[in-house]
Amino acid sequence: MYENSLDVNIHAEQRQRFRTLSKKYGASMVALTVNPYISSFIFILLAEIVSKIIGINLLEENTDIGYYTTLALNELVAYVFPIIFLSLIFKQNRQLFIPDKTYKPFFGEAFMLFLASLTAGAIGTIVTETINDIIDHFFGTGEIEEAFAGLEPLSMGQFLFFTFCVAVIAPIAEEYMFRDLLLKPLRAFGDTTAVVVTGLLFGLYHGNFDQFAFATLAGMFYSMIAVKYNSIKPTIILHSFNNLIVTISSDLTGAVEGMGEEVKNACAVISDICASAVGVMMFLGIGASFLLILSGRLKFNNHNIFVPEKEAMKTFFSTPLVIVGLIVMLAVFFIK
Repeated sequence: MYENSLDVNIHAEQRQRFRTLSKKYGASMVALTVNPYISSFIFILLAEIVSKIIGINLLEENTDIGYYTTLALNELVAYVFPIIFLSLIFKQNRQLFIPDKTYKPFFGEAFMLFLASLTAGAIGTIVTETINDIIDHFFGTGEIEEAFAGLEPLSMGQFLFFTFCVAVIAPIAEEYMFRDLLLKPLRAFGDTTAVVVTGLLFGLYHGNFDQFAFATLAGMFYSMIAVKYNSIKPTIILHSFNNLIVTISSDLTGAVEGMGEEVKNACAVISDICASAVGVMMFLGIGASFLLILSGRLKFNNHNIFVPEKEAMKTFFSTPLVIVGLIVMLAVFFIK
């Protein structure tokens, strides 16, 4: 009788802990959405102050300095305050994190999960575009705006800086935010819950329909890798690799438009090779997905016997503050 009563009390305590944790995630969702509007004002104001001090307009349009400053501000806005906020709000939860060492990833499993992420993301993109076409047909909403519209590099210098931001800064910051700060606290209540929630938040954080489906599904696979390896090092490497080849395939030729024919032809070949590599990896991802599923490698552990994962999922998505956070993050899609 005593043990049963003790189990009931622990169950109630653990459920309450998860509700409290869910509220933190709801608050984080609101904070991440509001952040760009607040931090943009702060960083732009600082840029204008510095411009007046040094006598150079750092935000002047159609100039290299204006491009570099705008892109740098974009990175600062996206990651500085969010990382500080998430580090503080989840500090105690992360201190309680205990790595699960029962996972024994085989050689190359991270890359197989990465290939599967490309395939899943591609399918998600097709679905997104189909939905957008249907909505556009009935309501005339127009095509999905591309994520980096207006920031396409127009010179080699701009391309190199753009690539550094997209393929180095962004992967490191995003993996730390989503596969460390946000993933670890949730793992105490099940790795599947952690994978699904952080993948969804990763997709929503991109703030546009253009990247939502791909980022959500790819984010789930990156979370799987972080769970299996108890590290974000492989996810940073694979995330950087993905962003690098995509950037080269989509932006390199535009950046060398004003150069000589030999340079343009060489860059076109490099761009085509990267585009072909992406296509091949997406195709290989189909086989990787089947192998991972059939081998049971996509099954994850529940670390809390008092809170079943189905209950955790239901509790999380029914938490009022989480619902508010989801609505706020989705609203940005329409505001933009």
